[in-house]
Amino acid sequence: RFLYTKDEIMIVWPKFASTEQMERASRVASTQVGKPYDYMFQPHGEAFYCSELVYHSYKKLLDEKMPMVPDKVLGVVTIEPDDLTNPKHWVELYKKTS
Repeated sequence: RFLYTKDEIMIVWPKFASTEQMERASRVASTQVGKPYDYMFQPHGEAFYCSELVYHSYKKLLDEKMPMVPDKVLGVVTIEPDDLTNPKHWVELYKKTS
């Protein structure tokens, strides 16, 4: 039901992670359930935006092997959603745009 209420949705598969690492990243992400959406896009761990949660979940497991790299956007260090569209690191499984 959640997915039907969003204007844009993308489901991607990480080329850089094993099945075990994906399962572990999913468990890391699950520990964040209940935290608010980060509309300020601030890297503090009290709230997350979509690509930040993906980064946080895999970064804990992969550390220096993590292909997503934070960028400074308007003076704020951020993980851009476009990082999840890089075909070198991700396979697009599904995409919905309004």
